[in-house]
Amino acid sequence: MFIDGIKNRFKRTADGKGATLEPIVPGEKCTWPDDEFVSAACPAGTLVVLHGSVVHRSAANNSSKPRHAYTVHLIDKNSNYTDDNWLQRPNMPFRGFDEK
Repeated sequence: MFIDGIKNRFKRTADGKGATLEPIVPGEKCTWPDDEFVSAACPAGTLVVLHGSVVHRSAANNSSKPRHAYTVHLIDKNSNYTDDNWLQRPNMPFRGFDEK
């Protein structure tokens, strides 16, 4: 499912131990109806790449087989990266791929 523009973001909690989903525009909804999601089952070993504007989710794994996911977040070094963004690392700023 692709939505024009990002409507929500994960905001770091004040204690820095979690995050909450909040609308970018105050008063807008942060949830999507279940019937709007489309299943995209993939064979084992499939690489799935999602753009940051794609609304997506992953339901609980109720099978006996593990499901591994690895996430890479790429952020332009010229971006205005907010202090309350959910994704933080202890040594800021982020180191770019072209830097040593």
